[in-house]
Amino acid sequence: MDLDFDEMQLMLRTQARDFIAEKCPATLVKEVALDHSGYSEELWHSMAELGWMGIPFPEEYGGAGMSFFEMLILLEEMGRGAVPSPYLSTMLCGLAIGEFGTEEQKRKFLPRIINGELIFSLALTEPGASLEQSDITLKATRGSGPKYGLVGTKLFCPDAHIADNLLVAARTSPALEENPSYGITLFITPAQDPAVLCYPQSSIGFDNQSQIEFVNLVVDEQDKLGELDQGWSIVDKLLDWGALGKCAEMVGAANKAFEMTVDYANDRMQYGRHIGSFQMQQHRIADMWIEMESSRNYFYEVGWRFTNGDYDPTLVSKVKAMASDMAESVTEKATLLHGAIGISWDHDLGLYFRRVRAASLMFGDSAYHKERIARILEAGIPQY
Repeated sequence: MDLDFDEMQLMLRTQARDFIAEKCPATLVKEVALDHSGYSEELWHSMAELGWMGIPFPEEYGGAGMSFFEMLILLEEMGRGAVPSPYLSTMLCGLAIGEFGTEEQKRKFLPRIINGELIFSLALTEPGASLEQSDITLKATRGSGPKYGLVGTKLFCPDAHIADNLLVAARTSPALEENPSYGITLFITPAQDPAVLCYPQSSIGFDNQSQIEFVNLVVDEQDKLGELDQGWSIVDKLLDWGALGKCAEMVGAANKAFEMTVDYANDRMQYGRHIGSFQMQQHRIADMWIEMESSRNYFYEVGWRFTNGDYDPTLVSKVKAMASDMAESVTEKATLLHGAIGISWDHDLGLYFRRVRAASLMFGDSAYHKERIARILEAGIPQY
């Protein structure tokens, strides 16, 4: 296994870093964070022109024909720049359509996602606030003809307030005792509909989450993604894609926070010396570097293996738990070294502190993924 980036991957990373530095400075990030839309439409269309939305999709739909790993490289740079964008939420839904959708659905949605014409939001979590099958209670009731009526509530839906479409997990049948994942179906629905009520949810990360109320939204049979009552396998894949995407963002954010800390330590004077010359601060910076590099290298390995078909759910959970713990630790140490200025709105470090804490919770926090590993291992141990 060669974990060095190839020439195309290095070009993508360089392009992304240069573009974000020029088009998405911290001043824009803060301005957008306080705006109702939560994203820059101009920046979004510029990203589409660069072909970023087409990275993991086949060329026959207008994509770049690259892979999920290249998308992770891009997400790392977006995390490094704290880019406010519905990129991940849209791409997750696009990946699900690309892998599980009908040919008609692929041709209907993928080219428009790739061109930046459509924004998607994943509507998964409910008031139970867990990622378990049993907490999917939003009902999709079969009506007359090939129609379903959706009634229920979804929470923490990213970018739903600006989305054109939603990918909704709904319960179409009761769960079976021997198969608790049975009875869940995914639907592609409109987001801008009188039967879809969207309310903003405040978040420490300014990551544009919303509560959605479905008031008997009517959808057609053709809006179903995948097989009826068999949607949990798609949700499982979405959770893993999302977890790795958030790992990429956290690795990039932690790297930027580390660089800011080193620069500050070499610039800030106290008692006539740079604070970076104090042994305590040197140890703190060394610990940050060890945590960050260990997590980044493991993330690259898991991302590469996942992309190339070596799927192991325990690896995804290990790296999500590791990256979440690392990013929170690195940004906390960075804030301690910066002192009071590190928690002020005027300093850019606060953006990364906030983003990391929001990202660590999405698609399962560290505790959830450690418990998931334990459940998987326990299920594989013979019982005597």
